[in-house]
Amino acid sequence: MFGKRAGNHPLTMERAGGALLFVLGALACLRIYPHVQALLGRDGLRYAWDFQAVCTALDALRSGLDPYRAYLSAHGLPVTYPVLHIYILAPLCALSGEPVVYVMVIAGIALASGVALWRLVPATPWDRIAVLVAIFAGFKAFDWELTTGNVAILELPLAAATVRLLAARKYAWSGLAFGLMASVKILPLVGAAALLLIPESAAARARSFSSALAGFLAVHILNAVLFARWLPSYFAMLTWKATGGTAEDTGGVLNQDTIHCIVDGLGRLGFNQPMAGFAIACLGLAMGALIALACRPGTPTREPLPPVAAVSLIVLALWLFLFRQKNYAFEAFVPFTVAAGYGVGLWTGRLAILASIVVTAAFFTHAIPVRFLDDYHQLMGAWSAFLVLLTGAVFGSRPAARGGTVAAAQDGLPADG
Repeated sequence: MFGKRAGNHPLTMERAGGALLFVLGALACLRIYPHVQALLGRDGLRYAWDFQAVCTALDALRSGLDPYRAYLSAHGLPVTYPVLHIYILAPLCALSGEPVVYVMVIAGIALASGVALWRLVPATPWDRIAVLVAIFAGFKAFDWELTTGNVAILELPLAAATVRLLAARKYAWSGLAFGLMASVKILPLVGAAALLLIPESAAARARSFSSALAGFLAVHILNAVLFARWLPSYFAMLTWKATGGTAEDTGGVLNQDTIHCIVDGLGRLGFNQPMAGFAIACLGLAMGALIALACRPGTPTREPLPPVAAVSLIVLALWLFLFRQKNYAFEAFVPFTVAAGYGVGLWTGRLAILASIVVTAAFFTHAIPVRFLDDYHQLMGAWSAFLVLLTGAVFGSRPAARGGTVAAAQDGLPADG
């Protein structure tokens, strides 16, 4: 039993949890190892195709050709990023002949982001290990980042910066970081609506949201000014992708979003529109009501959610209803999951990380025998982690005398709210 002694070694929940996280961390390393082997040329698998697309687009730019047509015409894969982001990755393209450098850069960005999140969790080895395990194994997202080399890896450190600044109550700066993050893939900007619901003054909410818009627009305006020649092709590519330009943009293993999952699932049961739309609307309304309950004001006996936890929870909810959710995009969920979980409570954070790994793996390996949902294994992991967070936020005990778990993340900075 937990808390009793077994011989000379006390078996506590803390030690048991730490041992579990150590095992999960070891498994995460084993998951990464085959990719490293492949990238070093020790098997014939094809890797980093999205990264290759960026480098091909960069070569086209240097030759005066259309970067949005060059790779598409040769390989059938589109490049849908601003030219500005393509140039950001130019130094890495110069080293693309050395796969080990590519692995080190992608893993280094992820590791640095995980270390940055340590200020949001208790300063214990197990919780710091938990954060790193979440970064490298949560939602099976890093697996896809390493496989594809997608530019979405840039979202991870900016997401980590967003929650760090939110925890420090630097709302304007957190909004700016969020806007810069959303500039990479555009659709994540939907989550900026959460900044309008920060449990602070109206001025703080306005500063944070306007900073997010300013950061997002600044990148795209700068891109338009510097690379106006390629704007028509860029907008054409975005429009083509937004209207479902390829089969992989429909629901399934390569696009695991809630809307397609519900529509496809009900379709298999013989229910089509308007039933699917009604189900999606009901789910959205239910989630909205539960989030409102979770983020309710504090009472003399119960603390409200910390701002970083409330905002992170809402961001995750909004992202779960995006109509396009690529495999690597789930990596940006991790910092918000950590911030929301540990903001709610210690074990809520730990269990959310556990759910992001175990549930995803259970559906992926068919341990949960629902054949249709195995194509949505990352989405199932994201929903399970979100439901853990929501349950902890609604029903968890937060006595008013207890400080928030993320209080240590203040960094000694004054709030701007």
